[in-house]
Amino acid sequence: FTTNIVNPLISLIPGMNSLDDALKVVVKPAVTEIVDGAEKVVTPEVAIKFGAFISAILNFLIIALVLFLLLKAINGAVSKAAALAKKKEEEEEAVAEPSAEEKLLTEIRDLLTAGATPEALAKIEAAKADNEAAK
Repeated sequence: FTTNIVNPLISLIPGMNSLDDALKVVVKPAVTEIVDGAEKVVTPEVAIKFGAFISAILNFLIIALVLFLLLKAINGAVSKAAALAKKKEEEEEAVAEPSAEEKLLTEIRDLLTAGATPEALAKIEAAKADNEAAK
């Protein structure tokens, strides 16, 4: 990011090539010597490069933001998948077939609401006997 976006913007400022050179405090300048018409560096420059530090901080913050957004998206997808699985499980439980006891009780209720005639009572007694025999 800083190499391809920030540094070209800083190079528009005269005398600066990159963010590394933009904020630099020279503690001890370089010592050069001219030997046979060519300039030779005897001791290199000692400088504190605040621009390089700011560049590293920018890179770190951008990478941290990308990782944060990525993990947030993954956690959101996982929680949606878990909620969908839970909803599907609840629907399966709700659609489950009634047990034999529930069927028998429903039949008894229907018979009682239809009117308890002697034939209906005989059917109820037979159903009870069948249910007890099944146990």
